Amino acid sequence: MDGPYGSSSEDVFGFRTIVCVGAGIGVTPFASILRSIQLQHRLRCSVAGGGGDAQVDPPPKVHFYWVCRSLEEFNAFKCLLLDIVGQKDLAEHFVFNTYATGQVDLKKVASHVVSGASNYNQFTGRPNWAAELKKIGAAHAGEQIGVFMCGPPPIAAQLRAACKSCSQKSKQQFRAGKASARTKFIFHKENF
Repeated sequence: MDGPYGSSSEDVFGFRTIVCVGAGIGVTPFASILRSIQLQHRLRCSVAGGGGDAQVDPPPKVHFYWVCRSLEEFNAFKCLLLDIVGQKDLAEHFVFNTYATGQVDLKKVASHVVSGASNYNQFTGRPNWAAELKKIGAAHAGEQIGVFMCGPPPIAAQLRAACKSCSQKSKQQFRAGKASARTKFIFHKENF
């Protein structure tokens, strides 16, 4: 007998910038990670608040992607997302992106939008992972960025390829003297 093994998402707190991708029910481990980041931030703020001039270490920058077939599926953890977006000091560390891949009734979209939240984006269709990672890499140049995914193997394959491609492009830019440091995407996945 071999094991036990932990989940790939237990390395999430080793990065300053993380990309979390949940597909359908694959969002479950990320809901607990988001809640953990939120609670750790509250604890740090309350400890620092009692200590006068103490500085609070900022939480990691989280780029969260949730891919589902229907808008109704997003209601499962919508309260958590709203709670984080509602905390001004914490919200700036999060970017939420939800994607509905099935048929969408546009008349119902307004009821699922988080009003007033500039860091909450809602899309139809599937994400272009290379384009998304390229944007994130440009905003966090020179960092090692943890990419954590839970969902079906086809999405994992696309995301793994995008991580490799975007890391290689950064390496090529570094060699050409166009980047001061190499941005690297480190891929982790788990399946249900």
